[in-house]
Amino acid sequence: MGKVLMIGAGGVATVAAFKIVQNQDVFTEFMIASRRKEKCDELVKAIHDKGYKADIKTAQVDADDVEQLKELFNSFKSELVINLALPYQDLTIMISVFMCKRLILFTYKLAHLLICRFVYLSVHILISMTTNQLLNHDSCRITRCHLIT
Repeated sequence: MGKVLMIGAGGVATVAAFKIVQNQDVFTEFMIASRRKEKCDELVKAIHDKGYKADIKTAQVDADDVEQLKELFNSFKSELVINLALPYQDLTIMISVFMCKRLILFTYKLAHLLICRFVYLSVHILISMTTNQLLNHDSCRITRCHLIT
């Protein structure tokens, strides 16, 4: 899998972080990002205090800000984003992941409601784009196939 970026530094994220560092053969590079960088640094210290030697990067990010998320995803170049942020931040994280073409792992939370909102937003975005813009947009391969067939 390689590079993994985890958003969140709370209780569930702590458990996930320990599992990630226990599998360094799979997750070769790891970054923890949260609203407060100090929480990320505390989590890294706890991991190192338990004897794990992983090189873990940390970052501050506002998960309500699509542009900040995109900048983080593109600068770290993660292959997988693990979303362990608060449920109300799921939509902005999903939009950012979609725009940066990354894989994402969600916890269950209210996934069915989130997916409905995301599909609605995606359809709204596609409707507001002209056909020419849509056909030339890199992230619309599936839509391109539907338009051509």
